[in-house]
Order: sequence, then structure tokens, then C-alpha cells
Amino acid sequence: MEFSPEIPVKRFENIFFSTKDRLYNFVKKHTRGHDAIEEIVQQCYIKLWEQLPGLKDDENMLPMLSTYAIHLIIDGLRKEAREAVRARIFYEQQHQTYDSTDALQLKEMMKEYQEAVEALPPRRRMIYRMVREEGLSHQQIARQLNISTNTIESQINEALHTLRKKFPADKLALMMIWLNIFH
Repeated sequence: MEFSPEIPVKRFENIFFSTKDRLYNFVKKHTRGHDAIEEIVQQCYIKLWEQLPGLKDDENMLPMLSTYAIHLIIDGLRKEAREAVRARIFYEQQHQTYDSTDALQLKEMMKEYQEAVEALPPRRRMIYRMVREEGLSHQQIARQLNISTNTIESQINEALHTLRKKFPADKLALMMIWLNIFH
């Protein structure tokens, strides 16, 4: 049997037209802003397109699309929360004065942290930075690196275990927050 690219396109179009309004309204209930809604809906259909060859029941795609949307909404809320924390800490930092000793200690602590991260195995270091410094979700990294989210979780846990051996928990948290604010 010869492959025809029109078959998956037609199948996708049928699913799209039968679910788009309900998916849009579902996302609209849980998200603010027209652009955010459009972006989430578009990402849901991109994910559907990627998964389409392995999917069977075209009549029941809305629950799966809704699940995709919920994950994207949660990722967006996490990102907003991180940004709000960064902004609050930055604001608080701007209103505190530091003497030169504090600045020197912080600079030395950040240098030690960077050295510790650099000492991680290359793949672990890359995954750690993607999560902690770039703020990417485990799913985004899994797609980008073509690995499972369990692998990402394991690598992050190992990286944190290594860093916790080197730094007290409060200093490690402070360094990661500081890095997220000024990175």
C-alpha cells in the first residue's frame, strides 16, 4: 500500500473541526488572554499531529486534547509563578543595602555554585541547566532531547543530590534564586 500524505491531513482536519470550538472554550475557562488561549490551543494540536499515527479512536480526541491543554496551562502557571518570585525578590533586593563583605561573599558563593554545576557529568549538567536556569518543563526537555521525563527527573535528582552534598540547603536555594533572577 502506497503512503498518501493526504490521509493523515484529512484525518487531522476532521478531528480539528470536530473539537476546536470545545477545546478553545475549555482553555478559555482556565486561561486569561486571547494570545495565551490561542498559543495553548495551537500547542495542543501540534502535539496531536505528532501523536496522530499512534492514535486509534478519532471520536474521543477531546479528552486527550483537554489533558494536553491542562498540562500546558499548568506549565504556564508555574512559569508565571517563577517570574513573580523573581520579580519580588529582585524588588526586595533593590531596596536592601549590602556592604562590600556581603557582595564579596555572594560572589564567592556563586562562583562555587557554578564550579559545582560545571563538575556535573555533561548530560546531567545540560538537563539541570535547562530546568533550573532556563525554566523549561520536563516535557519540553524530553521532546527537545528525545528522552523520557523519567530520565529528566532522575538526572535532576542526581544533580541536586550532588549539589546538596556540597552546599547547605539554604545556601543552595539562595544561589538558585539569585541565579534565576539575574540569568
